[in-house]
Amino acid sequence: MVTDKEFNAIRTKLIEITGVDILSLKNEYTALKKYTWKRDGYACIRCSISSVDARLARHHLIPRRLARYLLGLTRRQIDNPLNTTILCEKCHDKADKEIREFILNNYPHIWNESRREKLTRWWY
Repeated sequence: MVTDKEFNAIRTKLIEITGVDILSLKNEYTALKKYTWKRDGYACIRCSISSVDARLARHHLIPRRLARYLLGLTRRQIDNPLNTTILCEKCHDKADKEIREFILNNYPHIWNESRREKLTRWWY
């Protein structure tokens, strides 16, 4: 289980890396996934490359399994537009690596526990 100190440290780092407070995701939004694409102009928000020039994907700023594990969020809450953005493959890999490295280097047990939880439970 995550202690308050660990949670606050992770929350602070996620705000620093992503600009999103994990606690803000507790509200459910009914906006369609298309909203994120339209809002970000069908282009990578980091490097501005368009869908014509590269493969783009909707990216969760706070990883799904981490949000699920730390707060017990539902899928709708995790897909909150505040937690999603559009990135090209290169920027997506870089963003995932930043968050993963921080958690693995500082709180490996949390990453491993969240992985175990993901493997044993289907999303609802």
